[in-house]
Amino acid sequence: MANDPVAAPRRYRWPWFVWGAFLLGCVLAYFWMRAEVNRIRQLRQPQPTNVAPPPPTSQLPGAGPDFANKWD
Repeated sequence: MANDPVAAPRRYRWPWFVWGAFLLGCVLAYFWMRAEVNRIRQLRQPQPTNVAPPPPTSQLPGAGPDFANKWD
């Protein structure tokens, strides 16, 4: 019995795939969360508004009182 070689413990390969999938999931979750935070930040920022309101309809070209008679 002293001449029996010691059996090396079996090295499994599947834990490396699980570990790789976990790391890939963490990296993808990080980038996804970062994109969502940027999207929410943009939505919460106040949107620029027009400083000058549009002119009244009486000042638009062709919208005066003679507009109905323009084609006669």
